[in-house]
Amino acid sequence: MSDPRRPRKDPTASSLYVQSVEKAMKVLTAFDGSKRHLSLSEIAGLADMDISAAQRFTHTLSTLGYLTKGADKKYELSPRLLDFTFHYLSSSELVNRAAPYLQQLSSETEEATNLTV
Repeated sequence: MSDPRRPRKDPTASSLYVQSVEKAMKVLTAFDGSKRHLSLSEIAGLADMDISAAQRFTHTLSTLGYLTKGADKKYELSPRLLDFTFHYLSSSELVNRAAPYLQQLSSETEEATNLTV
């Protein structure tokens, strides 16, 4: 058990920590479900970065297919992000073991079944 009086090591202080990845994730997590479409200035505010940085990150994420930009110049998450969900679900031992039981339970009860972690 760690000593609560001992200062915790900052994980972002590691030379292995990549701040650009953190910033890209902040842009993606700005889309928290409260609004589907966000303007560049909204993304910058929610991701706590200036407009110039937000523009570079949204451009890169759009180029990679993780964001789409509409005619109204607002951004939204793209379906490509579901690839991460698919890969997680297909590689999860818990999901793979639970799926047959959930399917059987759903079939027997004619109700939706869910697994929550």
